[in-house]
Amino acid sequence: MNPDIITFLIQECATLFQTTPEGICSPNRRRENVLARNVVTDIAHHDFKFNYQQIGAVLNRDHSTLVQNKHSYRQDMATIPQLKYIRRQVFNKTQDYLLQLYGGYIPD
Repeated sequence: MNPDIITFLIQECATLFQTTPEGICSPNRRRENVLARNVVTDIAHHDFKFNYQQIGAVLNRDHSTLVQNKHSYRQDMATIPQLKYIRRQVFNKTQDYLLQLYGGYIPD
């Protein structure tokens, strides 16, 4: 998979969480940056099958940090109802991006 997908996820999350891509990739612990990183990691790993090393290379995190973030993300999903909606928005926009990038399915 192309790591530009992770970069696109970061940009979309930055817009929705009202932060910057640099803030998401920084060691900053502001809540919006943490939530955005967790959404990026979840979508990239779960839906696009990137491994934690590939994701960490773009987010400037190591494998163990991303695994730990997965646990806090589960708790956030339970306590912040809007997070599921935001995750769905980012995922859908990424699908649209890939459709534009690679074209759609055209049956014979």
